[in-house]
Amino acid sequence: MIALMLIGGFVIYLAITFAVTVLIVRRFSGRRAKVIAAIISVLVFFLIPMWDVIVGKIYFQYLCEAESGVRVYKTVELGPEYWFPDGRPRFITADGLADKTLLGQRYEFSEEWQENHSEIFHIKRHAHVVTDKQTQQILGRYISFIHFGGWLANSTGLQIRGTGCPSLQEYDYRGFLKQVFKPLSTRN
Repeated sequence: MIALMLIGGFVIYLAITFAVTVLIVRRFSGRRAKVIAAIISVLVFFLIPMWDVIVGKIYFQYLCEAESGVRVYKTVELGPEYWFPDGRPRFITADGLADKTLLGQRYEFSEEWQENHSEIFHIKRHAHVVTDKQTQQILGRYISFIHFGGWLANSTGLQIRGTGCPSLQEYDYRGFLKQVFKPLSTRN
């Protein structure tokens, strides 16, 4: 039923686009002017439902390049009891999360969600945060963004999931933890 309504709405929108384009083109006398007017008219009618997809994608790419990824504000050196002999961290579980039994007494592992980071462009912000419980200092953030398309897709329910950055292939929470927590350096 919804598909029929969408198809009907699309057909009506195309009919309106065609009718308005014909009215606009009739106002011009030269063939070249009529072609240019028709192209501009069709582009405007195309951009009405799609403008936010284009601008939103540009803004999303900017956020990905400028703000997403790992931000380490302070590294923490951990003693040998936190590391396996081969150098792998003991404080990261098999599924890639921080082992709170080892680090949870001193450090807090939380998440920040901004569901409406950009309400106009349907962009959400998510960050994993590591905080020192004693000093309340944030040690690092791993920031990602999710873009859910334009208003048309969100209004019709056609958009099922968003596009994220860093991508799932680039996502590395373990790497983030290993940048915040380092082996105790031996200084002479």
